[in-house]
Amino acid sequence: MCGFVGFTGDIEKNNITDYLERIKHRGPDQTKSIFLSKKWIFGFNRLSILDLSLSGAQPMQSQDKMVTIMHNGEIYNYRELRGKLESKGYNFASTGDTEVILNMYLEYGLDMLRELQGMYALAIWDERNQECILVRDPYGIKPLYYSNSGDNFAFSSEMKPLLSMDFVSREINKEAMAEFLAFEYIHAPNTIFKSIKKLCPGHYLKLSNTGIEIKEYYNLKNAILKNKTDAVLQRNKKEEGEIAVDIQEEVVSLLKESVKKHLQSDVPIGIFLSGGFDSGLLAALASEELEGINTYTLNFKNGEFDESILAKEVAEKYKTRHHEFQVKSDDFINLLPEILWYCDEPLGDSGILPNFIINKLVAQDGIKVVLSGAGGDELFAGYTYYFPNEKESLIIKHPVLASFLSRVFKVLKPDISEKINRALLYRDNPIKHLIQVQQGGNLEFIYRLLDIDIDLTKLKENYVIDFLEDGLNKQLYLDFMTYLPDDLMLLADRTTMAHSVEGRVPFLYGPLVEKCFSLPGTSKAKAGVRKALLKEIAKKYLPESFYNVPKRGFYSPIHKWSNGEFGNLVYKVLNSKRAESREVWNTSFYKKFVQEKRNYKLHFNKMYLMFILELYFRIHLDAQYKKATEISMEEIYAG
Repeated sequence: MCGFVGFTGDIEKNNITDYLERIKHRGPDQTKSIFLSKKWIFGFNRLSILDLSLSGAQPMQSQDKMVTIMHNGEIYNYRELRGKLESKGYNFASTGDTEVILNMYLEYGLDMLRELQGMYALAIWDERNQECILVRDPYGIKPLYYSNSGDNFAFSSEMKPLLSMDFVSREINKEAMAEFLAFEYIHAPNTIFKSIKKLCPGHYLKLSNTGIEIKEYYNLKNAILKNKTDAVLQRNKKEEGEIAVDIQEEVVSLLKESVKKHLQSDVPIGIFLSGGFDSGLLAALASEELEGINTYTLNFKNGEFDESILAKEVAEKYKTRHHEFQVKSDDFINLLPEILWYCDEPLGDSGILPNFIINKLVAQDGIKVVLSGAGGDELFAGYTYYFPNEKESLIIKHPVLASFLSRVFKVLKPDISEKINRALLYRDNPIKHLIQVQQGGNLEFIYRLLDIDIDLTKLKENYVIDFLEDGLNKQLYLDFMTYLPDDLMLLADRTTMAHSVEGRVPFLYGPLVEKCFSLPGTSKAKAGVRKALLKEIAKKYLPESFYNVPKRGFYSPIHKWSNGEFGNLVYKVLNSKRAESREVWNTSFYKKFVQEKRNYKLHFNKMYLMFILELYFRIHLDAQYKKATEISMEEIYAG
């Protein structure tokens, strides 16, 4: 896990040392840069995980210097690929995975991408073809940004180096702002800045003398179709009960295989352990491979969202070295500017605070690699909004009466009318229902606030327009293609790398992902029970107490804090002259909304997201701090 920067154009005016310093946290072990063909500069900050020797240093070059590579991430099948290359006569100077990727490229070109299993962002300079190639892994686990302004082109693992380059414009992308205010994150390829793009998961970018070419090299829909075909051939003679057992055995086998591969490391490793099935199962399976593995749990001081008791049960069962930490509301106020500096994309996910804190504590404990259960909800249907609750089920059973009540309440209680209509969408259009739940009925408000005319619902719907699986799988697929890479993986990458920790996600192992998506929704959530398949599998590994508690996300109780010091701070910042004068807002509408105190109780989530944006602008647009330690709390929180 590392961070890299590269650029071409006016090389003399660009300082690679300065750019690398801005992402030093991603790789504090070694820094190296190299000039290529008098056109490019590649620079790299290394976090040593595999092959700690200098032979694993990057940028890495082929023996004839014709190909140069930078790699951020891990390839989990690199040993198998290395054996394949050695049989073809390749020799290796290092024991890590980067040289394997380099030689795979020499042997197969970009066809090598079909064989890589892992998380990765790659930058390759091919002197032979005068091409620069950027690659992002299939599920968007690792980030990769780029900016093109004609004569200048640059890329980086984070946006901070790009924002410090003279040729990169800092004009705000209002459509991206609208996405953030609606969904709490921004969908690739957009970023908050018009001049900077995110490379989409499963795509590569090729820059040559003829221009820029962006192509998809991995398509999950195609992989699902192949898996479904294979499964039908294997099961067409089996009974339903046999098939259910087969599915469980296949999923367990792939999960064990993934955990084993994700434990490959030459440095200390740990696991985030909550009271959930995902992380509990990972801890159980990891303990079969490593005795006394480190596990880490976080809870909030006020007792809300405390899963430490369940986590402790798993830790005791598998004899892990367990650590518990506590968070209080003051931590959020004190750490938020620092978190937003590291994040460098606006992110409204309230889980950012606990994730940032637990990674900080993990790093202090000497851990450099940590596993998390991210991705389990998207594969096994873990979110509550995939299924109707009790009231919504009643509405669905009586659609005619519900439609009549919706019309009655449209004038008297419009919020109730909206909820009735949203519930009815479960039956008619589950995807539109999912989108409405996620954006919380905010679209008209957002369009007025930004004075903008776009269709954010259509933006989401386009992801599943040709996805032909069942309704539940369609919902899972939409979250997998959007929320997972652009929120959860962004959060995971920044909160781990802020503390020079490598985060790994065993549920996002290619063969496991493809197998899970090839299963019908009913096999993953039988009778509408969330994570039914995973819960059945976990019975062998986890205590019974896990089955008696509702799902809780790893997030902060921000709404509870809104009544105290934090709420007052949000009001002060949003009503400051500095915030009101931002040209991005419809000023009159903005002022009227933020000046009304009751809106901070009725619409605190809207206020919170606007607050995050204002702080983000102060940190990354107004000041451009080179390091998090340079941030002045007084200045950032000034009224």
